[in-house]
Amino acid sequence: MKVLHGACLFTCLAFATAVSAQNAQKDQKAGSYLSLSGSIGSSSFDYKLEGLKNEKGTREGKIGYAFDLRYSYFFDSHWGISSGVGISHYQTTGKLKGSMADNVFYKLGNFIDYDEEGRPRNFEFRTRLRNQKEKQTAYLLEVPILGNYQTRLGDTERWGIYAGLGIKLQLPVSAKFKMQQGANSQFNVSGYYEGIPTDMGSPSNPPVPQHGYGTITDPNKELGWDDDVKLKMGIAGSAELGVMVDLGKGMDLLLGGYMDYGFNDIQKKGNQALFIAPETYHPSRFGENNTPYIGKGITYNGMLNSHLTDKVKWISWGGKIALRFKL
Repeated sequence: MKVLHGACLFTCLAFATAVSAQNAQKDQKAGSYLSLSGSIGSSSFDYKLEGLKNEKGTREGKIGYAFDLRYSYFFDSHWGISSGVGISHYQTTGKLKGSMADNVFYKLGNFIDYDEEGRPRNFEFRTRLRNQKEKQTAYLLEVPILGNYQTRLGDTERWGIYAGLGIKLQLPVSAKFKMQQGANSQFNVSGYYEGIPTDMGSPSNPPVPQHGYGTITDPNKELGWDDDVKLKMGIAGSAELGVMVDLGKGMDLLLGGYMDYGFNDIQKKGNQALFIAPETYHPSRFGENNTPYIGKGITYNGMLNSHLTDKVKWISWGGKIALRFKL
């Protein structure tokens, strides 16, 4: 009887020791981690673009990239949280066909023209733009806040899967637009005067160089249309999914995909007109080859700073690679 009692006690102790060892092995996956990651994919501004006469413009997302440093803490072998800091690059091209028709134009307002004879005349200032192609770029400082899940698979648990879900705070560090140069792009400036039946300098009428009315080709080359984009902080939903490979010595290789999608409108000055006229225009000076300074002094605000774009958000998706170290 004593032998049987001793055997039972030995068996219970052995079982308890095995369970304790197994739990200790699993608990080794809990704790703090530090990861360095890089990603590449489509990173762009997401918006709807509308031109004159209800023209629907198009936007083309470009390749972007990101780098981040992240700290994560796992409460057990599966569940954890993470946060950190990163920098990302976004770029997009917006396109509008536009028109050089006389009845399609942007109104810059009503002005008074004091001509050479000193007689003031009221006129409506107008511009037209054809084949508008604008590149928009931005660098963001990002702060992710994610809930994480991971699980090890296989007998040796040398590989597994991971997932993350949460939000990112996205702060614009630098954002710019630039009108793309091209021989097909045209810009027209004209004035419609009271008592004159024609639109002076419009595409169907002769240019009026002394007033700065007429048409130029490749306006970005002539006028240098590039400036900053005014943006607010964005909040995006963020998701990650991939596989992890144990490299030994507390280091994992993470390979997977990600997607970020903005929740809020990041436009800061989206109610502006596309063009703003100067207080006085009518440049009578001439440049090289005796060509007039058509359009000089007119401010081009860019698509993202104007009412041509609806709500502007961030959208990004692609592949990601990271090295993770257990602390």
